[in-house]
Amino acid sequence: MHRLADLLALLCTFVAGVLVVLAPAQAQTVTLRSADGSLSLRGDLKAFDGETYILETAVGPIPISAAGVFCDGEACPAPAVEASVFRILASRGLEQGLVLSLLESYSLDIDTDIEIRPLGPQKTEVKLINFDGTPAVTIAIEPAETGRAFEGLAISEATIALTNRPIDAGEIQLISALGHGDPTSARSQSVAALDGVVFVTAPDNPLGAITEDQIAALLSGQIRDWSEMGGTPGPVNLYLPSEETGTQAVLQDLILEPSGLTFSRNAAILPTDAQVADRVTTDPFGFGVTTYSNLRSTTPLLVAGSCGFWSAPSPFAIKAEEYPYTKRIFLYRSGREVPDAVERFLTYLASDPAQEVIRDAGYVDQRVSSVDITGQGLRFATAIRPSSGAEVSLEQLQSLIEEVIAAQRLSMTLRFEAGTVGFDARASADLKRLAEMIVAGRFEGQEILLLGFTDSLGRGADNRELSDARAEAAEAALRALLPPEFATTAPIFSRGFGELSPLACATTADGQRINRRVEVWTRPALR
Repeated sequence: MHRLADLLALLCTFVAGVLVVLAPAQAQTVTLRSADGSLSLRGDLKAFDGETYILETAVGPIPISAAGVFCDGEACPAPAVEASVFRILASRGLEQGLVLSLLESYSLDIDTDIEIRPLGPQKTEVKLINFDGTPAVTIAIEPAETGRAFEGLAISEATIALTNRPIDAGEIQLISALGHGDPTSARSQSVAALDGVVFVTAPDNPLGAITEDQIAALLSGQIRDWSEMGGTPGPVNLYLPSEETGTQAVLQDLILEPSGLTFSRNAAILPTDAQVADRVTTDPFGFGVTTYSNLRSTTPLLVAGSCGFWSAPSPFAIKAEEYPYTKRIFLYRSGREVPDAVERFLTYLASDPAQEVIRDAGYVDQRVSSVDITGQGLRFATAIRPSSGAEVSLEQLQSLIEEVIAAQRLSMTLRFEAGTVGFDARASADLKRLAEMIVAGRFEGQEILLLGFTDSLGRGADNRELSDARAEAAEAALRALLPPEFATTAPIFSRGFGELSPLACATTADGQRINRRVEVWTRPALR
């Protein structure tokens, strides 16, 4: 049921375009009702452009979105066949398990029925139906090669592109050249969900763990028999998903290219990550690369980096983007003005119900979770082991332990755009989410700790200063997002620890990115 706040949420920003202004003689009293018929707003209808009503009320003119609203009265315009239509192009594998699940949940959120109709073997049409049987929103969903999805945004064929990889320089240039602005701006680009590239075997395979060097040798065909890794003799059957899933790109960038290797020609290439998992499950000699969202019945392997860091694809590690093969699912919206229904859908994606759907679909959601210091044992163990090049001391480690001994670490971890001190798209969203949680009282009686870390490149003293600066920048950004009454009084503290406690090998660009971070911790406030 809609409460008053829900109805007020329908009062949208004035939609760009020329309104059909009604002549004074035509302006008559009408009643606008919410989708479930429980609430209504009465006033003189001054204008309507097909998407927005302008209603003159006792408090002045109010713009009201036509989506999910019904008009009663002689002055009401004839109902449109469809209140709003938009199109989603999604990288293959995302259009069914993720997009449809989110739309089904969204229909419940806005109190509509849903009608799903296949349009041929690949395209799908989804209609959200109002309680009186009229369509509220029509969404066309189509799987597409990732490059094709970005092309659809460029030529205005798509309103939303959901992709397995970020947009590249050429695609950015095309969209900008066609006058659609910067597709990497905070308005246009966001992270819809998280996933991880995972190395898997059949359930009965005893291997359990694997090194990055062994992965590179398997992918390139240099290792062809399980006995070469201490396993039961037998041929290694290699299964990979197609390039369109985005998984191969992760492997190429992080594993093969640094080693100067290429994919084996003997690999079986399957259309989707899910099909890789299904094939490996039934093949006792199978080794495959799939995603966390498509593990199925396979056994994921623990991975040892070249410098001795162990990584496991857990939800917390993927949320914190410390698992080195974490993969973002990106959402790009059109640079043009979009229907109000799109704005509402994008707002819904950040809600807890939507995040639950993302989790239930097998992906890693972005809701904040936490672990105490015992759940961070592996990272503290690596902090005290010998590390080449890192300038750290026992006193620094003791100081860090003192700060967090009674604290909980949150999964949100702030990282930066490459080569800049600016936060990336996900960090910006996390800071906003953290501010909202503070205002909502989620951390009543708690202190917020923002702890900065760097990679081990450069002088240790310089890195400590840099980590301090980044932690202070995070604090300043967070306070700027808070209302005045919170901005100066919230117990937020920032401190840098330089290159202490690395989470990945500093010998690779991605390892350096993982280590350059600001962690968010909470602890009981000291009285």
